[in-house]
Amino acid sequence: MENETERLEQVADWFSAYEGFNGRLVRYSFEALRPHFTGARCLELGSADGQMTEMLLDVFDEVTSVDGSPTYVQQVGERIGDRPGFRIEQSLFEDYSTEQRFDTVVATHILEHVDDPVDVIRRALDWTAPDGRLVVAVPNALSIHRLAAVEMGLLADPHELNERDRRLGHRRVYDPDGLRGDLEQAGWTVELSGGVFLKVLTNAQIEEWFTPEMEQGFYRLGERFPQNSAEIYAVCSPG
Repeated sequence: MENETERLEQVADWFSAYEGFNGRLVRYSFEALRPHFTGARCLELGSADGQMTEMLLDVFDEVTSVDGSPTYVQQVGERIGDRPGFRIEQSLFEDYSTEQRFDTVVATHILEHVDDPVDVIRRALDWTAPDGRLVVAVPNALSIHRLAAVEMGLLADPHELNERDRRLGHRRVYDPDGLRGDLEQAGWTVELSGGVFLKVLTNAQIEEWFTPEMEQGFYRLGERFPQNSAEIYAVCSPG
């Protein structure tokens, strides 16, 4: 799996979850997912440089974060330090092992990256308490801004990887049916699903033109039109 670590390090060299609209989208995603968290112990799959991690620590008594990038693990360790209840481990999800069982497993923006997403989320069954939950979020192929790109001739298909996808190391772009299919194939029961932010423009255009009030409005529209939101999420119980 050495090449997988190298792929992650190429992203860690430049990407931050704290910057610009992307950073705000992380916060919007957290607010959408927060009502579905349960229990006191959380396993976070994929910390990146730690913005979601910090917010999870405000909700859970214990948070264990796992990331395959040594750079991100170092950054999160330096940022969060020895905060009570927090632990971070450097491991590919395919290699991760623990005897602990968690009330909530959070996997945001990882399934589009990994080689075999069904295998990873099947392994998560062993990390989840019997009455626990898996909460997953991924970018949505049917987002309005991707559908518009097809109409403009910039993408041949909404599932096609664009330049930003490739730079981020994405291997696929999910739609709602595809996400549900992989979760069910892995042995999970999808209890509910939803969407985050109705994204009609690119990140750069939103940063230039949107006011805070506009962002809030399009965030709320994502709840009403999940099929075409920027991100889709699913809340699952062990099947």
